[in-house]
Amino acid sequence: MTGCGNDVATASPSAFVTATLAPIDTPQPPVSTQLPPSSTVESAPVQPVEGVTTTQLNLRSEPSTAGKSLGTMAAFSTVQIIGREANGAWYQILNTDSSAAKGWITANYVQVKSINEIPVIDLGPSGLILQGVNVRNGPGKEFSSLGTLVQNDVIPVTGKDSNGAWVQVNFKGAPGWIASEFIQVTSVEALAVIEVQNEESPIPTPSNPATNLPAAAQDADSLEAPIASVNLGFAGIRRLQSDGYVSPSSGDEADWVQFTAVTGVVAIELQCAANDLKLDLYQNGSILHEGFLVCNETKTLNATSGQTYTLKLTANAATQPNTPYSVFVDIVR
Repeated sequence: MTGCGNDVATASPSAFVTATLAPIDTPQPPVSTQLPPSSTVESAPVQPVEGVTTTQLNLRSEPSTAGKSLGTMAAFSTVQIIGREANGAWYQILNTDSSAAKGWITANYVQVKSINEIPVIDLGPSGLILQGVNVRNGPGKEFSSLGTLVQNDVIPVTGKDSNGAWVQVNFKGAPGWIASEFIQVTSVEALAVIEVQNEESPIPTPSNPATNLPAAAQDADSLEAPIASVNLGFAGIRRLQSDGYVSPSSGDEADWVQFTAVTGVVAIELQCAANDLKLDLYQNGSILHEGFLVCNETKTLNATSGQTYTLKLTANAATQPNTPYSVFVDIVR
């Protein structure tokens, strides 16, 4: 489920039943035609555990908001749970509404009678995301962001850097890197070390930061008149991106970006070349969190549907003229 999705539990492994047919007490045929006693081993099918969703949930191809959306489950839907990942953050359920036979939903918003009856599904080496984080194309903050993951996402782990400060993951089918303090991996020591060339991928400078905005807006924006305003979740819009400059020496010390959201959780990311900008968060015109973000940081926000949120990007006194930045706001569930 792109955009909206919420997903926990423990269980016992599937049982195996072995049955051996007793020999029939009849005269034995000649040796040339005698058949040996037969025996079969049957694996008992997994018995689904019934659950009920408490809100609308995305059904995903993987136990992560990065997984492909297979559709949505309405609030108070009855679901058939056939397994869970080891952390208990996501349930795998039977899916009768699409071509995919199975899918994953976040467990936080599913009520079950007995979580102990749900078997654990072995996903191989994987990690649990501890809070919203960037996935980067190299082991360092200087590398560009490939996207974001949110708390309780579960992602395949494929290696680590030489000092264990960064963990390599499989992000949407491609290698990505996450700082190790933001991901819980069962045994980091056992991961293979991945050698990476020390090539920086600097954040690109926008060539035309206000392509869809009047040039004067860069110097005349305010809380009441932001340079960009987007209704996320409407008409299929799932991302807000705003590229711009701040130039305290020329009087443009701040830029304002505004959004509303119909979903519960959004990820907000600020990309800039150095730690010379900060982002303040406003709700309905009042300050909600001063210093919510600094350069190259991502956090999630539990947005209230219909509320207006405004981001104020401010330059400090030492900021150089025409310092570029990019702000991204993405629906995550």
